[in-house]
Amino acid sequence: MFIEKAKSFHEKKDGTIEKYEYYRLRKSYRDANDDTHHRTVLSLGRLDGFTNLERNELADILTVMIEKGQCVMHENRQLYEKAIELYAKYRESKYAQENDSILIAEAERKKREAMRDAITIKISSLTQHEARTIGCKTLCHSTLRMLKIREYSHNRRCDEEGTPR
Repeated sequence: MFIEKAKSFHEKKDGTIEKYEYYRLRKSYRDANDDTHHRTVLSLGRLDGFTNLERNELADILTVMIEKGQCVMHENRQLYEKAIELYAKYRESKYAQENDSILIAEAERKKREAMRDAITIKISSLTQHEARTIGCKTLCHSTLRMLKIREYSHNRRCDEEGTPR
């Protein structure tokens, strides 16, 4: 994998147009006709503050993390933290969910665990007995009972209208 620089333009609030560069992690592949193509694996953003050498090292670190699923230590703390941040972004991306064999296997394992815990219910076997509707007064009355409003007002020595005696 390699990092490719792309140029874009942004219109500021004052009407001027700003040109900026952003970076993408790209991967080469060959199609059925043996033609070489490039696919964007992850948009990296601007990567301000990194030299060209550091960007190449970042591409190497991300390549190992993506292809082997291993975390790579690096002496440059800023570069290491950026690689961890971008790898987390990669794991959430649609490309990773569809193409990364490690993430696909992990998703399948989670799905099997969820299926093991699931209970199958035959919908046609369900029945309903003594169905009733709940009116507004019944709902309010049961809420007042649950909150024990009568006991509270009795302890505070209130009359039926709720005024203190």
